[in-house]
Amino acid sequence: MVRKLHSVIIQQDSYQKAVPLVAVALMFKSVHALDSGVGGIAMSEAEEVLAQTDTVRTVERICRELRAGLHKRYVGKGKTISEMFEKYMLARNDILIGFSTDASQDRLPLFEHLRKRLPDLTEKMYKEQHQTTLEYFVKLGKDRLKDDLRR
Repeated sequence: MVRKLHSVIIQQDSYQKAVPLVAVALMFKSVHALDSGVGGIAMSEAEEVLAQTDTVRTVERICRELRAGLHKRYVGKGKTISEMFEKYMLARNDILIGFSTDASQDRLPLFEHLRKRLPDLTEKMYKEQHQTTLEYFVKLGKDRLKDDLRR
């Protein structure tokens, strides 16, 4: 089924070649429902909004859970100051919400997400001082989100 989805996405030229993670999960859910004779394919607009809201809630919950442990390790041990940590967390939250709900948001570079919070940030400063930390925070969040969606 995944191969078929991949071939359809690759062959089309009208739309983006990126698919939000939640859309793929909902597609598999609807196919499974058809196999088991539970219901139809079409989701109502309300179901789509509910799915998006549920995904955002899941991302926000995961971000809260990760934040507590990361705060102790980064601010508590003096690796970064509290203000900068909060900016990392806000950028990470936006990135994860984009990753799970809107494929076009996921395409923004991490640098741009952080620059929304730090307008004077240059690419050089980002690469030297922030890139490794932000990438790590985002990776932790994406891994946790994927694990949560598998359940």
